[in-house]
Amino acid sequence: TRVLGHSTAEILARPYLEFVHPDDRPRTLEVMAAMYAGQDVVQFVNRYRDAAGGYRWLEWTAKSVPPDGAIYAVARDVTERLRLVD
Repeated sequence: TRVLGHSTAEILARPYLEFVHPDDRPRTLEVMAAMYAGQDVVQFVNRYRDAAGGYRWLEWTAKSVPPDGAIYAVARDVTERLRLVD
């Protein structure tokens, strides 16, 4: 909610994939499948739609814990860093 501007209710009411940029969805699904298979993710980058309709680049690190059926993930906004590279 802080980075993208969506309310908690909106985020929880919609599938996460609806927030992912259409061009990034296939790769996002591949990474999610790897996590469900028990692989960790480090520095995966994709774009999420913000409340204003634009997109922010997020860099993800995630740890899969298959015995618990859980994935612990953290993302940081790297939009400005990537703009400087362009």
